[in-house]
Amino acid sequence: MLTRAGSALAAFTVLCLLLACTDAGVRGSADLTLFRWSGSSSKGEGLAVSAQSSLIQTSWLAEDIGGRGVIDNAQTTITFDGEGRVAGSGGCNRYFGSVAIDGAAVTIGKLGSTQMACVPALMDQERKYFDALAATRTYRLDDTGHKLVFLGEDGTPLVRFSRSSSR
Repeated sequence: MLTRAGSALAAFTVLCLLLACTDAGVRGSADLTLFRWSGSSSKGEGLAVSAQSSLIQTSWLAEDIGGRGVIDNAQTTITFDGEGRVAGSGGCNRYFGSVAIDGAAVTIGKLGSTQMACVPALMDQERKYFDALAATRTYRLDDTGHKLVFLGEDGTPLVRFSRSSSR
């Protein structure tokens, strides 16, 4: 039976191989939090369950970060799996981490990432994206399920995504 540290090392190794990570330096933690689905909600019960379910196994492409748009050729993405994890590209570096969703609340845990250097403008956008993920407290989907918005503590939009067809 693997210890917690052994399990974390095994998970890190697999993720590095999957992400074609050549740099052994990874920031963050390998602790994972499973999705937490609320059994019921006093408001919009059917809507909350539908919204949560629609995030599983989906990929999203950032259209706007902090109200400043994005660099067009930088693919800043996020993918939700069914195991309580997120992964994607910050535009320069690949990242992965844990996520917990409870109703409209979302918490993205510490992220691990590759540590490649890109042009300063792209590195600045990636830093703002990672900061926005850390500050995300809630999310909302549009009526069609094609737009996802991460919101901060005060309800300010932090990142707007469009559904990606890559998954």
